[in-house]
Amino acid sequence: MKTESTQAMCGDGSPVAVDDGIAICSPSAAYLPACWKSTDSTALCLRNATDKVLVRLPYTGAWGNPTKPSVTSPLNMRLADGDRCQIRVGGAWGTVPEHPDWLGFASCTKDGDVFGPASGDGIDRSTKSWTATLYNERTQKLSTQHVAVAYLVGTAP
Repeated sequence: MKTESTQAMCGDGSPVAVDDGIAICSPSAAYLPACWKSTDSTALCLRNATDKVLVRLPYTGAWGNPTKPSVTSPLNMRLADGDRCQIRVGGAWGTVPEHPDWLGFASCTKDGDVFGPASGDGIDRSTKSWTATLYNERTQKLSTQHVAVAYLVGTAP
Protein backbone atom coordinates (compact mmCIF):
# COMPACT_ATOMS: atom_id res chain seq x y z
CA MET A 1 0.00 0.00 0.00
CA LYS A 2 1.18 3.50 -0.85
CA THR A 3 0.38 6.66 1.12
CA GLU A 4 -0.13 9.95 -0.69
CA SER A 5 -0.69 13.49 0.57
CA THR A 6 -3.21 14.59 -2.09
CA GLN A 7 -6.42 15.70 -0.36
CA ALA A 8 -9.42 13.99 -1.90
CA MET A 9 -13.12 14.77 -1.82
CA CYS A 10 -15.28 11.65 -1.89
CA GLY A 11 -18.97 10.97 -1.83
CA ASP A 12 -20.58 9.95 -5.10
CA GLY A 13 -20.93 6.25 -5.86
CA SER A 14 -18.23 4.85 -8.12
CA PRO A 15 -19.28 3.80 -11.65
CA VAL A 16 -17.10 0.67 -11.27
CA ALA A 17 -18.73 -0.54 -8.03
CA VAL A 18 -20.82 -3.68 -7.63
CA ASP A 19 -21.43 -2.88 -3.93
CA ASP A 20 -22.60 0.19 -2.02
CA GLY A 21 -20.01 2.14 -0.01
CA ILE A 22 -17.48 2.51 -2.83
CA ALA A 23 -16.93 6.13 -3.90
CA ILE A 24 -15.28 7.94 -6.75
CA CYS A 25 -13.07 10.73 -5.42
CA SER A 26 -11.66 13.95 -6.83
CA PRO A 27 -9.55 15.66 -7.98
CA SER A 28 -9.73 13.81 -11.27
CA ALA A 29 -5.99 14.37 -11.83
CA ALA A 30 -5.33 12.05 -8.86
CA TYR A 31 -7.27 9.27 -10.65
CA LEU A 32 -9.34 7.80 -7.80
CA PRO A 33 -12.10 5.72 -9.46
CA ALA A 34 -12.79 3.33 -6.55
CA CYS A 35 -12.33 4.31 -2.90
CA TRP A 36 -13.40 3.00 0.49
CA LYS A 37 -13.71 5.04 3.67
CA SER A 38 -10.92 4.15 6.09
CA THR A 39 -9.74 5.39 9.49
CA ASP A 40 -8.62 8.88 10.57
CA SER A 41 -10.33 10.67 7.64
CA THR A 42 -8.45 8.67 5.03
CA ALA A 43 -9.63 6.74 2.00
CA LEU A 44 -8.20 3.57 0.47
CA CYS A 45 -8.36 3.78 -3.31
CA LEU A 46 -7.86 1.33 -6.17
CA ARG A 47 -6.65 2.84 -9.43
CA ASN A 48 -6.01 -0.29 -11.44
CA ALA A 49 -7.59 -3.68 -10.75
CA THR A 50 -4.79 -5.54 -12.52
CA ASP A 51 -2.09 -3.97 -10.30
CA LYS A 52 -3.99 -4.79 -7.07
CA VAL A 53 -2.37 -1.86 -5.24
CA LEU A 54 -4.26 0.39 -2.83
CA VAL A 55 -3.29 3.97 -2.10
CA ARG A 56 -4.18 5.71 1.18
CA LEU A 57 -4.85 9.43 1.14
CA PRO A 58 -6.65 11.97 3.33
CA TYR A 59 -10.12 13.15 2.36
CA THR A 60 -11.99 16.32 3.30
CA GLY A 61 -15.68 16.96 3.74
CA ALA A 62 -18.44 14.48 4.41
CA TRP A 63 -18.08 10.97 2.97
CA GLY A 64 -21.75 10.62 2.14
CA ASN A 65 -23.50 7.36 1.32
CA PRO A 66 -22.13 6.15 -2.04
CA THR A 67 -24.38 3.66 -3.82
CA LYS A 68 -23.56 1.30 -6.66
CA PRO A 69 -24.83 2.21 -10.13
CA SER A 70 -27.65 0.30 -11.80
CA VAL A 71 -25.14 -0.79 -14.49
CA THR A 72 -21.51 -1.14 -13.42
CA SER A 73 -18.73 -0.10 -15.78
CA PRO A 74 -15.41 -1.97 -15.78
CA LEU A 75 -12.46 -0.33 -14.06
CA ASN A 76 -10.21 -2.23 -16.47
CA MET A 77 -10.88 -4.38 -19.54
CA ARG A 78 -8.87 -6.70 -21.70
CA LEU A 79 -10.27 -6.90 -25.21
CA ALA A 80 -10.23 -10.05 -27.35
CA ASP A 81 -7.26 -8.77 -29.38
CA GLY A 82 -5.23 -8.15 -26.21
CA ASP A 83 -5.82 -4.40 -26.03
CA ARG A 84 -6.10 -3.14 -22.44
CA CYS A 85 -8.46 -0.37 -21.40
CA GLN A 86 -9.01 1.67 -18.23
CA ILE A 87 -12.03 3.77 -17.25
CA ARG A 88 -11.86 7.49 -17.82
CA VAL A 89 -12.03 9.78 -14.79
CA GLY A 90 -12.50 13.41 -15.84
CA GLY A 91 -10.47 15.23 -18.44
CA ALA A 92 -11.26 16.53 -21.88
CA TRP A 93 -11.40 14.21 -24.88
CA GLY A 94 -11.95 14.71 -28.57
CA THR A 95 -15.14 13.82 -30.37
CA VAL A 96 -16.17 11.16 -32.86
CA PRO A 97 -17.02 13.09 -36.08
CA GLU A 98 -19.93 10.77 -37.01
CA HIS A 99 -21.26 10.95 -33.43
CA PRO A 100 -20.41 14.38 -31.98
CA ASP A 101 -22.63 13.76 -28.94
CA TRP A 102 -20.76 10.60 -27.87
CA LEU A 103 -18.43 10.63 -24.86
CA GLY A 104 -15.15 8.88 -24.15
CA PHE A 105 -15.45 6.26 -21.40
CA ALA A 106 -12.16 4.36 -21.33
CA SER A 107 -8.66 4.82 -22.69
CA CYS A 108 -7.03 1.84 -24.37
CA THR A 109 -3.44 0.98 -25.22
CA LYS A 110 -3.59 0.39 -28.99
CA ASP A 111 -6.92 0.33 -30.89
CA GLY A 112 -8.28 3.71 -29.86
CA ASP A 113 -10.52 4.59 -26.95
CA VAL A 114 -13.98 3.42 -25.86
CA PHE A 115 -16.71 5.87 -26.89
CA GLY A 116 -20.48 5.76 -26.88
CA PRO A 117 -23.70 7.62 -26.17
CA ALA A 118 -23.86 9.56 -22.89
CA SER A 119 -26.62 7.22 -21.69
CA GLY A 120 -24.19 4.27 -21.56
CA ASP A 121 -20.50 3.51 -21.21
CA GLY A 122 -19.50 2.36 -24.70
CA ILE A 123 -20.14 -1.31 -23.91
CA ASP A 124 -22.90 -3.32 -25.58
CA ARG A 125 -24.25 -5.88 -23.11
CA SER A 126 -27.17 -7.04 -25.27
CA THR A 127 -25.54 -10.43 -25.94
CA LYS A 128 -23.63 -12.87 -23.75
CA SER A 129 -20.35 -11.64 -25.27
CA TRP A 130 -19.97 -7.93 -24.49
CA THR A 131 -18.48 -5.63 -27.11
CA ALA A 132 -16.85 -2.21 -26.83
CA THR A 133 -16.99 0.53 -29.45
CA LEU A 134 -13.58 2.06 -30.06
CA TYR A 135 -12.68 5.22 -31.91
CA ASN A 136 -9.11 5.61 -33.16
CA GLU A 137 -8.39 9.32 -33.38
CA ARG A 138 -5.30 8.75 -35.53
CA THR A 139 -7.13 6.75 -38.23
CA GLN A 140 -10.52 8.37 -37.50
CA LYS A 141 -12.20 4.95 -37.66
CA LEU A 142 -14.72 3.22 -35.43
CA SER A 143 -14.31 -0.47 -34.58
CA THR A 144 -15.92 -3.02 -32.32
CA GLN A 145 -14.00 -5.41 -30.10
CA HIS A 146 -15.21 -8.23 -27.87
CA VAL A 147 -14.52 -7.77 -24.17
CA ALA A 148 -12.46 -10.77 -23.02
CA VAL A 149 -12.16 -9.74 -19.35
CA ALA A 150 -13.92 -6.98 -17.40
CA TYR A 151 -12.73 -6.01 -13.93
CA LEU A 152 -15.47 -4.68 -11.64
CA VAL A 153 -14.89 -3.52 -8.06
CA GLY A 154 -16.58 -4.89 -4.94
CA THR A 155 -16.07 -5.13 -1.21
CA ALA A 156 -14.92 -8.46 0.24
CA PRO A 157 -17.18 -9.80 2.98
